[in-house]
Amino acid sequence: MDIGQRFELSETLSKASTLENGATTYYSRDEAEMAQLGRTQILKRNWGFWSILGLNCTIMVTWEYVLIVFTSGLENGGSAGLIWGYLIIWLGIICVFITMAELASMAPSSGGQYHWVFILAPRSMRKGLSFLTGWLTTIGWQATVTGPDGAIHMSEEIHNASTVVPWTLLASTILSGLFGFGMLIAILFCLDLEAAMSSPEEFSFVKVYLQATNSTTLTATVLMFVIISLTCATISCLAATSRMIWSFARDRGLPGWQVLSQVESRTAIPDVCIAFTTAIACALALINIGSTVVFTSIISFSVNALYLPYLLCAVLLLWRRCTGAITESREKLPQTPNQDGIQLAWGPWRIAGWPGILVNVLGIVYLTVITFFSFWPAVTPVTSVTMNYSAAVFGLVAVFGMVYYFVHASKTYCGPVMERGA
Repeated sequence: MDIGQRFELSETLSKASTLENGATTYYSRDEAEMAQLGRTQILKRNWGFWSILGLNCTIMVTWEYVLIVFTSGLENGGSAGLIWGYLIIWLGIICVFITMAELASMAPSSGGQYHWVFILAPRSMRKGLSFLTGWLTTIGWQATVTGPDGAIHMSEEIHNASTVVPWTLLASTILSGLFGFGMLIAILFCLDLEAAMSSPEEFSFVKVYLQATNSTTLTATVLMFVIISLTCATISCLAATSRMIWSFARDRGLPGWQVLSQVESRTAIPDVCIAFTTAIACALALINIGSTVVFTSIISFSVNALYLPYLLCAVLLLWRRCTGAITESREKLPQTPNQDGIQLAWGPWRIAGWPGILVNVLGIVYLTVITFFSFWPAVTPVTSVTMNYSAAVFGLVAVFGMVYYFVHASKTYCGPVMERGA
């Protein structure tokens, strides 16, 4: 029985059996877990393991991204630097998303990072930290070109989310990493390294394919597949981004949350958020016409805005697991959340003991290094064109968010809205 069949069997059993928790009987694991998070089911659960795995792998666009950016790594580290750099980053990403998978199993919510920060942070800081995390993640997803945590934000539309989402994060990271590594090896095998190292700025993957095939037709065919793949990734990104925006709007963290939190009654899809996300994406794309520097700075900002919330979540989880603040089983928790304080319990997917702590620590180290250097220019000498302005963009977004929070959002945003209470 393969992994997909096991998930299908699990879905069938969860629908056929009841989960009794106190006086209430829930007819699926998802319903019981939503109740413990204080949520009611609003969106339809139409996604299973294979469909969400496809969406997440599509969003990650790993092999496509290797094609686009390999010349930068080639110029800075040569072929050996490309190989070892790729392997180190791949290992770091796996550690990060094992940590995110544990959190997704604990609290399978479309809000993802800001929801986890709220339940993990000290009580005196949870509201402010949760808002800042939600603000950065929402803006970061709007500006992103790739997001490996897309499955997290689709959690409330996935059957058996507390197990399917973690396995999806791990499987998509491994599969995409393998595809990307294979593509990297193929490029280096076909590349004229001597010519590329002498003038790396003149090389692109199109030239590599033309050099390898000696055929304009075959090269154009490959380019067509890359364009189709990136188009599919854009559509998948819109799906995940719209759910993130909808979730944060549902919890009253965004301006215009009354409109953005609406869900179309017939399809149970946040159509307003989908339209809003599409409009913003189109507007951001137009910036490149006026200024490549500004557009590049916005894309660089998305790395900062997504990785800092990952880092905060990972640090808080490490603190909670090392202090023994997380209960071993959800069965020991009440059927609805305690409004006065958050009670933590591990989900069905976790790495217990010291291996889990080690993975957690490695993820934090990786995120710290990547986040720090993501604010720096990619090349030297630094000019007005090559300067990385993401620090300025990040500062503006963070300051605007804090001003909005203290002026207005602090009165409406109280963390994840408890639609069910004790």
